[in-house]
Amino acid sequence: MSDLDAILAAAKGGDVNTVSALLDGDPSLATAANMFGSKPIHAAYFSGRHEVVDLLLSRGVSIDTGLAAELGLLDRVHAAVEADPGCATAFGPQGSTLLHRACYWGQLAVSEFLLDSGADPSAPTRDNFLQIPPLGCAVATPDVPNPSDDEQIVLELVRLLLARGANVNGRRRDGLTALHSAAYRGHLLVISCLLGHGADPSIRGSQGPHDGQTAKDMALSQGQTEAAALLDQYTTA
Repeated sequence: MSDLDAILAAAKGGDVNTVSALLDGDPSLATAANMFGSKPIHAAYFSGRHEVVDLLLSRGVSIDTGLAAELGLLDRVHAAVEADPGCATAFGPQGSTLLHRACYWGQLAVSEFLLDSGADPSAPTRDNFLQIPPLGCAVATPDVPNPSDDEQIVLELVRLLLARGANVNGRRRDGLTALHSAAYRGHLLVISCLLGHGADPSIRGSQGPHDGQTAKDMALSQGQTEAAALLDQYTTA
């Protein structure tokens, strides 16, 4: 297990001593992120490990506006947008807006506020990796406990974005849509919502490990047989 994986696990479990020891050995772990964007602060905060959160804050973690959006700290996001309205639509150094970050971490209230403040519900991230729209962020999930583990929260985010004009068939760089991600996770309510708003189950991935795969293929790859059956109804209708 890498030190990053170890500190994420310790933060999630509330193991203050292990987190402290790992930070003593490598202070940069306090703000390090894995490939899913998960940091120790996420693992601790969403697991209710307040002592670990306090430790991380004392070891160099600062809650900027982006992290506030991810953690659902609406008051902080509101204050930042009030001070600088442009930050509601601005792309950060990693190519994402506050809306992308709020959607990815399942933050409904923050997402709604940002949309009210002019955030684009369809703009993809400006990065060299996924180039994913907010709808795709909402249906994806980090690898540590977070609000988007609850399908109902994902469903409400999807409904919100679609109501604000998000492109239901908006594609990532690899050609996948939100429907692919919902199928991968087996979220039947989200799949039904997307299909009801015109999601195309015939769209296939265009590159990478899911090249050529439809949403049904993605569901079957994860053993999500109910999701595959639901998609099959629309594909054959």
